Amino acid sequence: MPRRYDAENGEEHIISVTPIVGGIVRPLCGIVLGSLVTYAAVTYIGALRAERWWLASILVGPFALIFAARVLRWRSHRVTLTSQRVVVRAGVLRRVTSSVDLDDVVTTRIEAGLGQRLSRRGRVILEGATVSMDIGLLRHPRALVRLIDAQRRGQHEASRPLDTVFSPEDAGYHAPPSALDAFPRQPRDRG
Repeated sequence: MPRRYDAENGEEHIISVTPIVGGIVRPLCGIVLGSLVTYAAVTYIGALRAERWWLASILVGPFALIFAARVLRWRSHRVTLTSQRVVVRAGVLRRVTSSVDLDDVVTTRIEAGLGQRLSRRGRVILEGATVSMDIGLLRHPRALVRLIDAQRRGQHEASRPLDTVFSPEDAGYHAPPSALDAFPRQPRDRG
């Protein structure tokens, strides 16, 4: 299967997703309404029957062009998660590619309103110390965030040397105070 990203050394493809299409409802309604008006005009006005293609191109054509451009823009937008980075490619005539290394990502965040949460949609945002990337509106954003976070954890665990020795304090564990710690110790006289 051909990859649609430039793989670096040792980089593996995890998943590719296409964001949700936006802005096609109005042009689609315009196409339907223009088609109905054209049909009604040709049916009830006999003189327009010979000019039906011109009438359809005037009433339906602009909406069809807008619809086709938005669908093409949607199909060309792709988010790819690899073992080392997140790559976002978009654009039809002018191709724009942006990527962020998983090492640079500090946190992942999902922005979603109530309606978007109910329909399991949301905007995924990757944030780092020097970078912030809005991936776009996606279906099932929590699944992508889980994959990104799992890949980030895997990278950090793999970069830790195998001979590392951990103490309980490294994990944030501190022994609870005991009742004896409340009394100061006095040195014994051994004389």
